[in-house]
Amino acid sequence: MPLLVVLWYTSPPKLAALRLAALFAAASLTDAVDGYLARKWDQCTPFGAFLDPVADKLMVVTALLLIVSRPAASCAAGHAPWVVPAATAAVVGREIAMSALREWAAGVGGGGARSAAAVSWAGKLKTAAQMVAVSALLLASGRPCCAPAAGSAAGALHGVACAVGVPALVVSAVLAVASFGQYVAALWPWLSGARTD
Repeated sequence: MPLLVVLWYTSPPKLAALRLAALFAAASLTDAVDGYLARKWDQCTPFGAFLDPVADKLMVVTALLLIVSRPAASCAAGHAPWVVPAATAAVVGREIAMSALREWAAGVGGGGARSAAAVSWAGKLKTAAQMVAVSALLLASGRPCCAPAAGSAAGALHGVACAVGVPALVVSAVLAVASFGQYVAALWPWLSGARTD
């Protein structure tokens, strides 16, 4: 998401957070609608099946890296300063490991391993929690020069964004680790060598 990075660094300070959150939320919503319509109308293509999860991962990882690059504005005030970076590390690590696991499952040769690595409901919940978390954290990611005044409407919005964003990111990190564990458990017969089909 180069546009996200460009807006992060070039938007006027007072508009940056709103622009970033709006862009990310719009991309998340269009992705969800696109996926729903593709399944409903059975319009999935091999290229789309490859590109969609890659684009999602790039979008989320880029946004999370930007958020943790500005710790003073990442809602750290009301939480331990390690919460957002630790949750980010769990989410990013899971995405890398899951990509490797799916690639390995596709190379095993049989359909059983590929089916076992298919997207689960825990994975879908993780994605939904991530989209909410990242949108909220981007909204709260104002530059230090432009922190909203306490008691103002902008200050209240920042507080709500942090109150939603940080817990949603922690939930998405927990779901990321849990869903990865589900995938590993489902693929264990092939990983352990008990199955080779």
